[in-house]
Amino acid sequence: MPIAPSSLVHVVYRTRRFEEMLAWYAKVFGARIQHRNPALAFLTFDHEHHRFAFADLGVIRPDEDDRDDRGDSGASLLNTLNFSNRTMGRYRLISAFSKLAP
Repeated sequence: MPIAPSSLVHVVYRTRRFEEMLAWYAKVFGARIQHRNPALAFLTFDHEHHRFAFADLGVIRPDEDDRDDRGDSGASLLNTLNFSNRTMGRYRLISAFSKLAP
């Protein structure tokens, strides 16, 4: 039983390509910065406070190696992805999830 989201709520990335990511999302989505400090930035393209958030790993974890088990550098990592569904209550979601469990 597929559960299609009605809209994107927000996406959060941890990245070592902070400035590049901000520029790309501004260019591609027309996103504007709502709040920014050296470690975090929140961008939106509509009435919401933010649709995209970025955490700068160069500031938060400057000395850590982000390589995964394949040796990838971890330049940008998806941290959170949230969707909205107007027609689904909490219990319907739990019921759908329980049907997916083995």
